Amino acid sequence: MSGHIKRFAIRDAQGVLVAVHARRDTANGKKVMWWEQPDGKSGLHGLPTGELPLYGSDEVANWPEDALIIVTEGEKPRDALKRKGFHALATVTGAGNCPCREVLSILWGRTVVLWPDADAHGRKHMVPLAGLLEGIAGDVRVFEWPEAQPGDDAVEYLAAGPDRADMLRQALLSAGSATEWIRGLSVPSDAAAAEASSVASDGEPPAAAPRASSVATRIAALADAAELFHTPAQEAFASVEIGGHRENLRIGSSRFRSWLRQQWFRANRVAAPTEAITAAADLLAARAAFEGPEIEVFTRIAPHSNRVYIDLASPTWEVIEVTPHSWSIVPQAPVKFWRPRGMAALPAPERGGDIELLRPFVNVGSTEDWILLVSWIAACLRPHGPFPVLALHGEQGSAKSTTATLVRSLIDPNEAPLRSEPTCARDLMISASNSLVQAFDNLSHLAPWLSDGLCRLATGGAFATRELYSDAEEVMFQAERPVLLNGIVEVATRSDLLDRAIVLTLPRISEERRRPEAEFWQDFERVKPAILGALLDALSIALRVSPGIRLKHSPRMADFATWSAATSLGFKWGPGAFARAYGGNRETSHEVALESSPAAQAVLSLVKAKGLWEGTATELLDRLEHNPSEAERRRSGWPRSARALSSELRRLAPNLRGSGIEVNFGRHHGGRRVIALWPLEDARVASVTNVTSVSATEFLETEADEIWGKPVVASSPTGAFRHPAPDSVTGVGAEAFVDAHAVTQVTQGTESSGDGPAAAAR
Repeated sequence: MSGHIKRFAIRDAQGVLVAVHARRDTANGKKVMWWEQPDGKSGLHGLPTGELPLYGSDEVANWPEDALIIVTEGEKPRDALKRKGFHALATVTGAGNCPCREVLSILWGRTVVLWPDADAHGRKHMVPLAGLLEGIAGDVRVFEWPEAQPGDDAVEYLAAGPDRADMLRQALLSAGSATEWIRGLSVPSDAAAAEASSVASDGEPPAAAPRASSVATRIAALADAAELFHTPAQEAFASVEIGGHRENLRIGSSRFRSWLRQQWFRANRVAAPTEAITAAADLLAARAAFEGPEIEVFTRIAPHSNRVYIDLASPTWEVIEVTPHSWSIVPQAPVKFWRPRGMAALPAPERGGDIELLRPFVNVGSTEDWILLVSWIAACLRPHGPFPVLALHGEQGSAKSTTATLVRSLIDPNEAPLRSEPTCARDLMISASNSLVQAFDNLSHLAPWLSDGLCRLATGGAFATRELYSDAEEVMFQAERPVLLNGIVEVATRSDLLDRAIVLTLPRISEERRRPEAEFWQDFERVKPAILGALLDALSIALRVSPGIRLKHSPRMADFATWSAATSLGFKWGPGAFARAYGGNRETSHEVALESSPAAQAVLSLVKAKGLWEGTATELLDRLEHNPSEAERRRSGWPRSARALSSELRRLAPNLRGSGIEVNFGRHHGGRRVIALWPLEDARVASVTNVTSVSATEFLETEADEIWGKPVVASSPTGAFRHPAPDSVTGVGAEAFVDAHAVTQVTQGTESSGDGPAAAAR
């Protein structure tokens, strides 16, 4: 026997060597194959036992999440594709070895293209693989090339010409769906044959297997009891009865298809063909889109008629109903919730809780940081944003990840509470579409696109992209979500993100204070229901009083400041506590933004030394480059052009103004675009006044003053620029608040009576 021996190492997803598949191609065109195991055995005794992984499984974890993955028959075509830069796997020894669902789980949510050999054997054995991938992969397609000769695979395709790899990349984008491909084959369905056999009676021969299309129609008819509808984004949903309660399922999800299979089996006592289930789901999606009503679907939290509903994610689909006077657990919400994969359950809340129960479990460095952390958690329970970004920083051993996991578990628990940063804007928006809180762990740097994307998420934004395998269709993602970041270094450094952020630095935990992790979480889970109850008490009070609150001067995150002023009544922190904490944090954010910009540091030095400066961006860049050292100019972020400097100053203008320097852009007499810089003599940033005893109205106005300071009107000495005064403010009466007695009553779940501000607030 002659011929070159090729050995293929078969490894699992963790990189563990399972076996070696050896192949020898003989001179007469035959091939001889055998197995070799890590212990050196070969031949029949070396045949591996158990399920074999796909060839190349150990590489999948390193591929981009949006990568298009090809699955071939056998190892040779897979290696040929890999050499051309494609992401490819192979069924070991050909499609006849169909792996199990556990092996295929590495393709969860991925886009997969099956490439069968160009013969009947290859097509026949790709059918079960396509069926198994349904409900695992996000999209399953099949590629066949018309010019293929019997038995051809990727090796022959790529060898047909020097430009075949580029042609293949284009051809794969137009590959048809696996469902349509299967329908076009003359492959009998075992399930359909079983059904035909089971319905035969009286000793008569079994009838011919029904067509998949007729079975699909009958399966769809079983869903007549379901309520079909679509969202404003045209996603198809169905509300179905399961175990005595109703669940809202996305029609394209694996759970809905499993429900269809169960309905068919209950009616016919045979398994439904996979292609018929797919066709039935497609039909029901069309009916939901064109016949069903448009209904908004919510994830975890939803508003309805001055109330808030929170999905407990319990098996019976109970929800928390929060009103302006109390809260309770109800069996069903008047809105539609859906549960993406990974959503975990909240505990049943307990009455009489105190937010101070949370404090021993979070590592914050000051009372102000504690107030801001709790205020952020309470803001996440709002039915809508904007939401500030919470950024946790600290050295190793400061419990950043633990704090982030714990905080998320009080709002939106998930099986994977913390994730690494997304690789593109599309992944960020998909993540936001599938969970309420976006928590990213152990960050060392935020790319500009990600920083901008988080800004859009905080205040509400959209992302549009071309739909997969379509030249014209566009898919839109839109979301407004709370974002939680943690890392050793301060990753939020761009001015626009810091303007939307709460930045907390966590102190290091000494060895004496450390606790065993199991004990820590056990103690937390014990008090978690009472902590959740305290948050719901504050939420109820905020629903009651926040509509009457008006800040004297509105910042970028005015809605958050207003809401936190309302929830602070429920937490009984006293007048001005939130204002002082938030004002100080914003002042620190100004410093972080300026410290991260070498150009801003140069501007600060220039104005400090010269006072007023006016000129063009080109003149300013030339002037600034005379001040910093060569090392400073070489720092990342130093503007390389006048346009870059102008853009940097526009972005940092609020931070410079907060530090006492006015930046203004305008035109001079000669039409030149001029930048003016000058110190603000009356600048006052987040000044803090101790407040002891004030009325409700005085509390609000004092708090607003403490955060934002007084209006500043300034002009340059030349008179060329004038900083406009803010709009006039609206006073708020004491009826917008409840007094201390009413707060106590509402927290206990009862209502107070009598006249005065408390009664007016009700």
